Amino acid sequence: MKLINFISIVMLLVLVGCSGGGVDFYDPYYGGEGLYMNFLTNAPPDFVYEMQEFPIGLFLQNNGAHIIDEGIVTFSYEKDYIEKIWGDDPSIYLEGRTSSRDQGEEETKMFYFKAKKLDSLSQIHDSQIIANMCYNYLTNLKATVCIDPDIFDLTEGQKPCSVEDQSFSGQGGPVGITYIEETISLKQETPESVYPTFKISIENLDQGEVINQFSTNQYCVGGNIDSDAFKIVDINAWIGNEKLVCFPESVKLNIDGNGMTICKSVNGIKATGSAYTTLLSMELKYGYSFSKSIEFTILKTLR
Repeated sequence: MKLINFISIVMLLVLVGCSGGGVDFYDPYYGGEGLYMNFLTNAPPDFVYEMQEFPIGLFLQNNGAHIIDEGIVTFSYEKDYIEKIWGDDPSIYLEGRTSSRDQGEEETKMFYFKAKKLDSLSQIHDSQIIANMCYNYLTNLKATVCIDPDIFDLTEGQKPCSVEDQSFSGQGGPVGITYIEETISLKQETPESVYPTFKISIENLDQGEVINQFSTNQYCVGGNIDSDAFKIVDINAWIGNEKLVCFPESVKLNIDGNGMTICKSVNGIKATGSAYTTLLSMELKYGYSFSKSIEFTILKTLR
């Protein structure tokens, strides 16, 4: 009898443990943001005196689904009126959202500047400091697609799936895939196989500048960057285990932030058998930059 009671207690504890205190799971791959930044209150203050040191405080948070591990913050300001004294490490490392965490990591950075002496004829000077953010990011999308070898619709009866276009609103990054058009085609030289083709639309979903992933930090530190490095997104795509060939592999977004590439199967799929679903996996790699400014006033010291 005691053994039965003991087993009952153990079973009750197991059930209680399973019904509460579990880990919540989230889908991190939504939205069109990456790094978020804002200035802290009173950092800088509205007014500073000449020769006075003052803080610039930044709040940073990764609002996307990918890690930021090569980010950097730089500042632009009037060097005739302001000088940078010291501050926190300007590099940015922030984890993004995950399936077990619905918010990305955040941090606060502090930097200290000094107002220079105003000239003898000036009593006041309005100025501003611009904080520039640069980081590399990655966007992933896994979409279920239909592969139908029967492109002439010769099979009778209902098929397990049908080839359809798909639209998307964002995958947890400032650049995302918004539309996929799928077609299945034949080649005259290989009539025994069919070849899936995907027309993939890409869009800058946020307010920043897209940069080639290899030029990101150089852009923020004021280095020379070729004009061809702007608005470039690199793409890789797979259907099942086959890597697709994309034309172009480096997509140049237009002035409205939109671009397109076509990814094709090279190996092909046997033109026999029933329609089936599989995963189309896509990966976008790019750099991203944005800036925010804040204004303040430098006052002449009272004599």
